[in-house]
Amino acid sequence: MKQLKWPLFILSILLFSQSMYGQKEGVKKEFGITVGINSGYFKDINFSPLNYRQSGPVFGLNYLRTKDNKTHFGIELTAGINSLNSKVTERFKSDYYIGNLRVEYLKRISTEDKKLNWHIGGQFLSSNHFVVYEGLNGFTFNFAHSLGIKGMATCQLSPNISIRSSLSLPLLAYVIRPPYNGFDKTTAENGEKPLKLLTREGDFKSLNKYMLLEWKNQFRYKASDRLDLAFNYNLTFQKVNEDTPLTQLQNQFSISTIFKF
Repeated sequence: MKQLKWPLFILSILLFSQSMYGQKEGVKKEFGITVGINSGYFKDINFSPLNYRQSGPVFGLNYLRTKDNKTHFGIELTAGINSLNSKVTERFKSDYYIGNLRVEYLKRISTEDKKLNWHIGGQFLSSNHFVVYEGLNGFTFNFAHSLGIKGMATCQLSPNISIRSSLSLPLLAYVIRPPYNGFDKTTAENGEKPLKLLTREGDFKSLNKYMLLEWKNQFRYKASDRLDLAFNYNLTFQKVNEDTPLTQLQNQFSISTIFKF
């Protein structure tokens, strides 16, 4: 997907700049590769009155930098090509393209329990999907760039095993939606300019107009000093309240290989 080139470039620059300074005392860095599957419910009145089932693979890259386990700075990219199917008929099968970018900064809350750590902070999330039916005979999209709050709890069950759970919610979002199912002036002029399409003709929406609730869980195993393995389960609920509402509920199961340096 063309719109993912710029965040991949930014991620590469960040990783390179971090390596220039070397490993500081108390600083830990890691890079993760994730592969998984999506399964869920999708309905966008702008696209169709039908209920759809979403399914397909998802891929992710993740960079994390922590300092004395007190601060947590992370960058995450996810992408996938899924499909939407209706129980009515296979004739309405559509392609569902995903491209997300997340940047977050969390701080640890003081606690006397050494095995349980709590972090809280903020995040920027660019959540984007594009739905296509039969070569643009029908399409819709939802591009949402939001600032939100995130809380995270990590429990160390043993020296090699930990579990982590987090919850995030947007406080303010800039949402771009097509006015109807078909080309308008904005989509026609910027069809070959994805960055402009991702940022033009949007509206600011607060929590009562746009919601993207994410519950993320990870079971992590320390395989070695340089390598961790993880199993992840994420639940996402997204809703846009307007004349053409959108509702999405997504389950994601994935595994991650995490390199520590």
